[in-house]
Amino acid sequence: MSIEFSFKGVSDFMKQNADLIDQIKDTGSNLSSLADQLEANRKQADQLSASMQKIPFQIAKDQGIQKKQAQLLSDIEAMKAKIDSYKDDPASMGLYQAKLGTLYQQLADTYIQDTISKIIVFTQPEVDEIHNLLANATLDAAARQKQAAVLQAATQVGKVVLKLLLKLTA
Repeated sequence: MSIEFSFKGVSDFMKQNADLIDQIKDTGSNLSSLADQLEANRKQADQLSASMQKIPFQIAKDQGIQKKQAQLLSDIEAMKAKIDSYKDDPASMGLYQAKLGTLYQQLADTYIQDTISKIIVFTQPEVDEIHNLLANATLDAAARQKQAAVLQAATQVGKVVLKLLLKLTA
């Protein structure tokens, strides 16, 4: 499945990758299957990054909506950090995960039909940084069996998608 070249498409992919990260954290087995899903996500992110200087992305016309999207992305990352710091506190985890779900819903609510196609210009350093993150997300056969390696690679894919989304809201 390809990522749609729009803010919605990229943010939906970010949510899908975040769900994969949660599955990797919670698994004690079936790591190989999750590594396969990660590889599929990495390939999709690689396809997206390879096209980012050539393909027009659909973004909101309204600057206010773009700012709201940027703020929501920042809030999502902050909530993920809280979840990581309180992972041993089930009561807090439930509250924070509910809030994260609400933030994703609020982000989804910013998708509008009134979009324009616009070429977002990525600088060469931005392109290089994204390609380096994707290279770090590649797993060899031995690493596919280690939960920490799979989690780190999935996190790298998440960083790529977040950088793309932040650029789309700038």
